[in-house]
Amino acid sequence: MLNQLEDCLARHASATPNHLAVDDHGNVFSYAQLWQMVQQEIARLRAKGYGSGSLVFFRTSQDIRF
Repeated sequence: MLNQLEDCLARHASATPNHLAVDDHGNVFSYAQLWQMVQQEIARLRAKGYGSGSLVFFRTSQDIRF
């Protein structure tokens, strides 16, 4: 069964929080840091009324910033 990206990231953040998750042109982020950033974005979306099952489209530049 395929897991959601969120599930995979949560597992990595729990199992290997200090391992490198992203290297964005020298700006490095661990799994714990990336997970925290994702959680902040989830909270922002929930505050706007989005919930579990809502479809959200992200259009971003090719860097770590959301």
